[in-house]
Amino acid sequence: MAKSTAQNREIMLSALRRKVIPGLREAGFTGTFPHFRRYNGDSIDLITFQTNKYGGSFLIELSAGFPYGSEKNYRLFGSMTEKTLNVYATNIRYRLPGTFGGPWFYYSDDYKSKKKLRFGTRRAVDDKDTGISEQKPEGASGQTFDEATAEKLCDEINRQLKKGFRWLEEFKRKHAEANATEHHAVRVGATIARVNLAKNGRGSLRRRNKEHRMENSKKSALRRITDKFYGGLNMSWPAVILFAVGTAILTAVFMIVPAFRNTSFERMGVTFEAWVFFAVVIMANCKSPLDSALKTFVFFLISQPLIYLLQVPFSSMGWGLFGYYKYWFLWTLGTFPMAFVGWYITKKNWISLLILAPILCLLTNEYIGCFQQTIRHFPRLIVTAVFCLAQVLLYLYAFTEKLWQRLLGFLVPLILIGAILLLRPQVDFTATNFLPDDPVLTESAVVEVEDPDTFEISVAATGTDSMIRVSARKFGTTSFVIRDGETEYRYTLEVYEDEGGHLQLRILPKE
Repeated sequence: MAKSTAQNREIMLSALRRKVIPGLREAGFTGTFPHFRRYNGDSIDLITFQTNKYGGSFLIELSAGFPYGSEKNYRLFGSMTEKTLNVYATNIRYRLPGTFGGPWFYYSDDYKSKKKLRFGTRRAVDDKDTGISEQKPEGASGQTFDEATAEKLCDEINRQLKKGFRWLEEFKRKHAEANATEHHAVRVGATIARVNLAKNGRGSLRRRNKEHRMENSKKSALRRITDKFYGGLNMSWPAVILFAVGTAILTAVFMIVPAFRNTSFERMGVTFEAWVFFAVVIMANCKSPLDSALKTFVFFLISQPLIYLLQVPFSSMGWGLFGYYKYWFLWTLGTFPMAFVGWYITKKNWISLLILAPILCLLTNEYIGCFQQTIRHFPRLIVTAVFCLAQVLLYLYAFTEKLWQRLLGFLVPLILIGAILLLRPQVDFTATNFLPDDPVLTESAVVEVEDPDTFEISVAATGTDSMIRVSARKFGTTSFVIRDGETEYRYTLEVYEDEGGHLQLRILPKE
């Protein structure tokens, strides 16, 4: 006797969980069935399993989104964000070939007629035109679905996914120019005054040196260190080149070695805070605005492509990594005027503070966000949080002289970023999910939520592939009940953030 569609679906889902989904997890994908995501810094890889609305089959699509580019390859709708992005929102996507001429993978008894029509092979269908025939027609051949068939389908899916992943890498390479990243997105406009190497007026060299030593003795130890670090180093051309090569090697190591994955050190290759620090050191030790602009530009011109070059032997993209460099080269060009203007922080007046303001706001946003991550997943990103906060304090101390300037430079960005975070919801999360016990809901099903001000839950699909749509405004747990006629289904919902900083959804049946 043939099994029901719901029974076949459970067999197929069980096989997918055993043979396909673990491979996606191993490849770096997160999420829950049917939507999976892999965050790469520059892009978000997407895989979706789309179920036939009549049941009995599904197809698989792959795509990628580019959140930092001018052409993102997606359009957010409703309350969707980059953290809840799925294939449905993308413009260009790849669909696996499927079986029987595809694109569907069938978890039912499925047959193809041997009778040829003018435009190809005719499929035997039932009266709903679902593409599925419950009874084998005369002269037809196909599959009889069982657990062995499900295993074979999973093997075929894994085989087709390899081709899909090749398409995905090629697609990302070709669309790199439409997806400028924020890697090293900020190029510093900050520097410090040159040390006055000689005293004005007449007198012997010995007298001038003595006066210089007496002046230094009056300074605090911290001030002597900052004066040396920001203005007392010999930033010659050989030093700039060695500095660029050294930082590139260090960054490549952090990007290649698995031990640094998802740590503050890996961020050196995907965010800007370390490069702000390096650029300030260079500009603060240059002799003129033009010297500052030239040396900062050359530093980035050497270091950025070298980071990619060192990663090529260890990356599955190979030389395709350089598809992203063209945008970093545009940012490298931008360092020339930014470093030219940044040199004028040497004046140590209100203009210096004005030039510093964008950097202080960006670093403040970083350390607040990273401290929030640290609190939720200690000690994740604590190094980045402390490093960004230290930069804010260090630049205000080294580049300003008056207390009111330092207080203004610290408090205004803190209040501004804090206000934005307070006004913004803690979470802006929407997802569609299957229920764990696979109930078959009808059109009359309604949902009652324990905390409706924080969580919105509704029925997204009914029938054998019943699903719910969940929207959340903050992390937490709630209970909800689905009433379908005289039947009640009780569940617990949890919205949380995993160790990688990604939003996750968990639904459990309630006893």
